[in-house]
Amino acid sequence: MTSQCEQCNSLKRIPKEIFEQTSSPSPTTVGTQFAADIIQRKKQRILINRDTLSSYTTSCIIPDETGDSLRTAILINTLPIRMPTSTVRVDNASGFVTLRDDHLLKANGIMLDFGNVNDSHLSRSVRVNIAGRGHARVAVKTKVGDR
Repeated sequence: MTSQCEQCNSLKRIPKEIFEQTSSPSPTTVGTQFAADIIQRKKQRILINRDTLSSYTTSCIIPDETGDSLRTAILINTLPIRMPTSTVRVDNASGFVTLRDDHLLKANGIMLDFGNVNDSHLSRSVRVNIAGRGHARVAVKTKVGDR
């Protein structure tokens, strides 16, 4: 075989994947598994939270990406349908990482699920949901930090 022969190249073995692909079982109850991500639109930071079973999506404007702001936003966004124990899948942004062993989230039955360190698009389902709306605006429920 030579590297310049098209037929020979088509018969070469394809290397194994660099990262093993896995999937987790789908949730069976609404409010047990969420995906959260931060988007920036027109100089505003918006935390988008999506239930993975029903695609129920909530959002709120956050003043910054600190752990305190993200904790409050996660608690507010998941409240309408959250079950006694739930998992919120997030990426490894520094604000989320500070919440890794957060006592307040645990007291409310929320466990953060951090994805692959190399995966900057972990919460793709959130972004796809927003992008799929195309022309629609994001409905913002509340603004965290306002009194």
